[in-house]
Amino acid sequence: MMTFEERAAAVAQLGFTERQARFLVHVMLFGGLCLPRQYARFNGRAYGHVVTEFFAKLVRRRHATPCRCLHNRGRLYHVHDRRLYAAIGEPRHPHRRPVSVRQVVERLMRLGSVIINPNLRWFVSEAEKVAFVRRMAPSFPLERLPHVRVGSGPSARLKLFPDDVLMGVDEAHRPWFVYVVTSPVEEDWREVFSRHGDLLAALPQWTFRACIPPELTPQMARIHLVFRNELAEPLSASTVADLKWHFEQLRSRAGGRTRREEDRFQQGQVQLMVTPRFRVLHRRWLVEGDAAFEVPLSHVIVEHLGNYTAQEQCFRLPVSYRHLSPLVSLDQKQGVGVEDGVTQGDRRAKRLAHVLDPRQPPDGDDPPSQLEDSKPTIGVDNAQATQ
Repeated sequence: MMTFEERAAAVAQLGFTERQARFLVHVMLFGGLCLPRQYARFNGRAYGHVVTEFFAKLVRRRHATPCRCLHNRGRLYHVHDRRLYAAIGEPRHPHRRPVSVRQVVERLMRLGSVIINPNLRWFVSEAEKVAFVRRMAPSFPLERLPHVRVGSGPSARLKLFPDDVLMGVDEAHRPWFVYVVTSPVEEDWREVFSRHGDLLAALPQWTFRACIPPELTPQMARIHLVFRNELAEPLSASTVADLKWHFEQLRSRAGGRTRREEDRFQQGQVQLMVTPRFRVLHRRWLVEGDAAFEVPLSHVIVEHLGNYTAQEQCFRLPVSYRHLSPLVSLDQKQGVGVEDGVTQGDRRAKRLAHVLDPRQPPDGDDPPSQLEDSKPTIGVDNAQATQ
């Protein structure tokens, strides 16, 4: 398994400076897509000749393909060249493939969250994360790692670290979890926090940071409260006993309850319907059994936060990426005006399929273009002004 430094050194041998190589490694490992302004921020420079020349070099060498965005609001680049990915030991990495529309903003947010934390050393693969947990908490059972169950019956398997939560360590070897918040739905946040509860309780110290796009800024305080409610407000033993009884009644669909038991069941049903924490806990209990109650009963995370051996943070990302929807061609031909482009782009957006190009490139060759469709480019090239 190559370290980050080894990957950066291998990419630098292809004709890049150390700073350019480190940026490209981040791009390849955390989404495959990037914007010139992200490189400018990473490089600590204003947008200018150095930035434009770097991306021109990527295109000239066929390391990356540019894509103009809807309404001519900028240009993003897809780094897909097999030579670059082979240099970091990942010649068949999925980030080389065409990208679905819904993933573009999520991947750019992920890269943006990495760039604003330059002092962290990131774990990318599942094996790296598991190895780190084993070093930090040798007795922690791997089946308690953040996971979702895929499939059912004998063929079911656990997919570890399924959420968009980045994991790394700082210079003091303190673990960091960076949650890239892409959903405005509160229950989605709860699912993520709940899945990480067991691991956070097992680690001796940690920082959990939620990176929030500007459009979700009004929700920042709410995300903080949901985290505390989910992991730092232990339930009483009597509440857990009531929940266990109610969950068993729901699973068995038992009939013949006495009137008192029926009243108890109906009261519990109302609480389950109006309490998001209980709904998330019920879904976990159906999969994990009574082990799902270990974190809700524990005071470990509360003590960590009180002793400052753990921190929970909310961080607002500096820019929004919602307007960067790549619904146009990679064709460099011009000829459609900006106003015409907006109208035509709106019509084409309605006709666009879920995935721009569902075909995967062969392992041996690079696709001539990614994120593309066959229709003419919309708008004029005004990328430098808008970036």
